Amino acid sequence: QVHEVMVPRTEVDFMDASLSVGKAIELAVDKAHSRYPVVRGSSDEVVGFIHVRDLLDTSLASKSTKIVELVRSIMFLPGTKGVLPALTEMRLQGQHVAIVLDEYGGTDGIVTLEDLVECLIGDIRDEYDEVESDVAVEVRTGDFEVDGLISIEELTEQTDLEIPDGPYETASGFVMHYLGRIPREHDVVNLNGLRITVLSMEGKRAGQLLISRSS
Repeated sequence: QVHEVMVPRTEVDFMDASLSVGKAIELAVDKAHSRYPVVRGSSDEVVGFIHVRDLLDTSLASKSTKIVELVRSIMFLPGTKGVLPALTEMRLQGQHVAIVLDEYGGTDGIVTLEDLVECLIGDIRDEYDEVESDVAVEVRTGDFEVDGLISIEELTEQTDLEIPDGPYETASGFVMHYLGRIPREHDVVNLNGLRITVLSMEGKRAGQLLISRSS
């Protein structure tokens, strides 16, 4: 569910609607975010979000302009919504960030499109990330211990295991998809004659997995 992968409210950098563009730029300089939720007094009163690009665009506003004039609309998602449905909805609406609501309608946190994608397919590696070759280690005859980030393609090439197609690219994403939630240590997925056990976790994804054929 979305609330399991969100950034909690206490860790979110909000900007108040009363801020000037100049002040907002000063606050954004030391941060690595491209988008900031904009609130009116309280984090439960989110009016939208501001994109850093808009703050720096002198054709849109002067430094004395209030950022509320540049606010873009933002999505609101219930924390109980599933990761895959949330990802689909955000993509359809062209949204990159959403406010996650608690059961009382208050702000519980935020979630980004990248958070949801990484949940389903594993960590996103860019051109600056070191590429490592993931290996399936046969610990016993027919039993393989693998890193959760091994791709389904690599896994099937290195073993003769048959992994069903789905909205995932890694072994970790496969486990999360069939559990329907963030995995936990010792979770087991039994599917199509396969038994997949979560040996360890790396953050919110399965770290090491033991894959074997069900007896």
